[in-house]
Amino acid sequence: MNESIGYTVILNIAIVFIVIIFFFITGVFMYFKENKTNDIITDALERHEGYNDLAQQEIESKITSIGYNKNKITCASEVTENGKKCDIKIDKGSDGYCIYFCDDTINNGTNIEYYYHYKVRTNMQLNIPIIGNIINIPIYTNTSRFYNFEKNLKE
Repeated sequence: MNESIGYTVILNIAIVFIVIIFFFITGVFMYFKENKTNDIITDALERHEGYNDLAQQEIESKITSIGYNKNKITCASEVTENGKKCDIKIDKGSDGYCIYFCDDTINNGTNIEYYYHYKVRTNMQLNIPIIGNIINIPIYTNTSRFYNFEKNLKE
């Protein structure tokens, strides 16, 4: 009798361990997929120097090809980054991502240099068919900094 109780405890510990490892591996794969989606969007924005028709077509075709889950998300009107506010540029919440415009103007006393970058938001989601959405965590990625030729030439 004593041996059967010990076996049950060891079996329960093994089952809990397997469940924890399963959730950890699932989280890693979900984060990898969302990070890949953010990379696709930021690469398209950098390649086409902003969000335009070419960038939109590239983003839509590549996101569809990797099987991104386009669950509707609510885009905030602005996000804060390093004390600066980034305003919403493209609200594609119905497609599962948001693009924010961040002004990186540098005023060093004598010269004003105008830069900007984009901030992309997607959501990491774990959706179990019977239960529904369990995890819904926003993931942000920044593009590299762009030089704003229009404002700099006016100065």
